[in-house]
Amino acid sequence: MISINENFWSNVEKDLKYVLYTDTDSLFLNVPKLVPKSPEQALEFADMLGVEINAVIEDFTINGILAKLGIGADQNQTFYKTELVADSILFVDVKKNYAYTELAHKGKINSEPRIEYTGIPVVKSNFSKLSQNIIKELVENIGLSKNVTSAAQVKSAINDLGQEFVGRINELSDKGELTEVGVPCKWGSGSYKSEPAAVIAMRLYNTIFNVELFRPMGSALHVPIIVHNPKLLETYINPIKETSMFYLNKIPTTNLTYLAVPYDHDPEVIKAKLAELHIEIDKVKLWEIVYGKTAQRIVNTIKTSYKIK
Repeated sequence: MISINENFWSNVEKDLKYVLYTDTDSLFLNVPKLVPKSPEQALEFADMLGVEINAVIEDFTINGILAKLGIGADQNQTFYKTELVADSILFVDVKKNYAYTELAHKGKINSEPRIEYTGIPVVKSNFSKLSQNIIKELVENIGLSKNVTSAAQVKSAINDLGQEFVGRINELSDKGELTEVGVPCKWGSGSYKSEPAAVIAMRLYNTIFNVELFRPMGSALHVPIIVHNPKLLETYINPIKETSMFYLNKIPTTNLTYLAVPYDHDPEVIKAKLAELHIEIDKVKLWEIVYGKTAQRIVNTIKTSYKIK
C-alpha cells in the first residue's frame, strides 16, 4: 500500500486539475503521481484513495454538519464507493457527457479495457446510425486512442475521418440507401398550426408514392432534399394530394425540404422515384446534420487538449 502525504488534499484544493468532474453523487479524480503498472494496481490505488476520501468526508459530516445539528454520528449515511477505474477520459462541454476507457468496475477488473459512455449519444434514438458511428470513431480512435499522441496525428485523423464519412454520405445518397444516414422521426399526435418538417416529409412520401403508409404516431427516417423542378412535382402531385387526409393537401412545394422513407425501404425504388421527379438528396445539409453539434463538441475538446486552434 502507498500512503499519501498529508499535503495531498490541500494541493488538490489549490490545483483543480486533480478534480476532473464532480456533481451531486460522483467525483472523478486524476492522480498523476500515482502511475499504476497494471489494472490490478490501478484498482488498489483507487481503493486506497477511496478510503482516504471517505475519511475526510466522514470527519466533516460527523464533526461538522451532524454535530451542529445535534445528530449522532451513528446517523451518518455518507459514503463514497469506488465505482470505476479508468486510464483515460474525455469530457464534452455539456453536463454529464463523457466517455472513458474503463479498467475496473465495482471492484472487478475488466477482462480487457472497454470504452463506456455517459450522455454521449452513441445509441440515441433520434440520431442517425452514421452520426453515432462518427461520434464513436472520434472518441475511440482519436480522443481516447493510445495511437494518437500528437497534434499532427490528431489533425490528420480528424481530416481523414471527415473525408471518409463525406464519401460515405455521397455514396449512400446516390444509391438511395438511407438506413444509415436517415434521421429517425415520428408523426406526433396533436394539433399544429404549422406541421413539423418530419410530418411534412411523411406526407410527401405518402403523396408521391400514392400510399397511406405514414399516419399519426408512425415513425420513419427522413433526409433533406432539393426539389430541382417544383413545377414538375406540382403537376405530378396535384391530382393526388387532395385524395387523402394523410397526403400533402394544401402544403406548397416550396415547403418540401425533407423526405421521409420507411426503415425497410427499397433503395432502387427510392432512387427511381427521386430521379423521376427531379429530386435530389441534399448532401451538404445531410453532412451538417450527420456531423452535428455533438461531434463538433468532441472535436473541439480533442483539439483543445492538444492546443490546436
